[in-house]
Amino acid sequence: MLLVLISPLLFRYEALLPILGYVMIGVAIVAFLVWGYRHMRARNQRLERLVEQRTARIQLQARQLARYNAELIRSNKMLQRTVDEKSQVLGVAAHDLKNAVFGIQALSEVMLEDKTHSEATARRLGLIHNSADEAMELIMNLLSSAASSVHGSMEKRPFDLNSMAELVTHSFTAQAERKNQSITCFVPPEPVLVEGDEDRLREAVNNLVSNAVKYSPLDSTISIEVVGSNSHAYISVEDEGPGIGEHEQEELFKPFERLSTKPTGNEGSSGLGLYIVKQIVERHQGHIEVDSEKGNGSTFTIALPRIEAPQEDKPSDGVPHERSAPPTLSFEASAVAELRN
Repeated sequence: MLLVLISPLLFRYEALLPILGYVMIGVAIVAFLVWGYRHMRARNQRLERLVEQRTARIQLQARQLARYNAELIRSNKMLQRTVDEKSQVLGVAAHDLKNAVFGIQALSEVMLEDKTHSEATARRLGLIHNSADEAMELIMNLLSSAASSVHGSMEKRPFDLNSMAELVTHSFTAQAERKNQSITCFVPPEPVLVEGDEDRLREAVNNLVSNAVKYSPLDSTISIEVVGSNSHAYISVEDEGPGIGEHEQEELFKPFERLSTKPTGNEGSSGLGLYIVKQIVERHQGHIEVDSEKGNGSTFTIALPRIEAPQEDKPSDGVPHERSAPPTLSFEASAVAELRN
């Protein structure tokens, strides 16, 4: 009897079980979504605070970096002014010393021409003259170094590299003859024009030829050659000296570097000549390279951007033309040998 009364209730409870399960699942899903949303919102808030902290830190570092950069620029300007002032003082002092040393140099040379002196006196006069030559070379290098360190404008204009090479050859002929050396000059029949400060570039070539005379043996030949391509101009100085080792070539163009080889006529060396050459050439968008090995002499080659002849020297077609900028220099030592052939 009791079973009959309870049966309808059990039947109804069994019918509600799936509905109750679905409700519980829905509640669990909603609870999980609410928990996930709150967790994500808390995480986003933490990330936002972290981003704000890092942004503030970056802004502080940026302000510090800007302050350091301003101080660095100010210090660099002060350092540049100091260097320029030192260069100017050095130039003035060297210029004043040059006049005194030139007097000693000229007077000793005149006295050496007098053959009435005794052998001992002549030897002493020779030492005085050699010392004056060394001092004059050092002074001239100091003047050039001082001029190169001041970032002033150069007087650039088109000029013929052939004429400059011939002028340098004539200026060193007498000096080479004192060591029974000969200087030859090879230039192409057509002009090889470059644009630059002719005096400074001639000074660079003078330093190369002076070194060739200084380190070449007696009764040797020094060659100066100009070669031109469509876009580049090359001037090289070749000697028959003792050559330069590979390890020395890496340090060759640094200031106050001296070679292990010694001059063949007891001449002096300041260690500034090749450094000055490199500075002058690079200020003309050029490049210098050395080809040498021990026992086989050396060849120094300067490469410069070549320019075309001025328009007025060409047949005019009545239309003005704008000259293009000098080409970007791409220099290889093998290019000169190819042009020679």
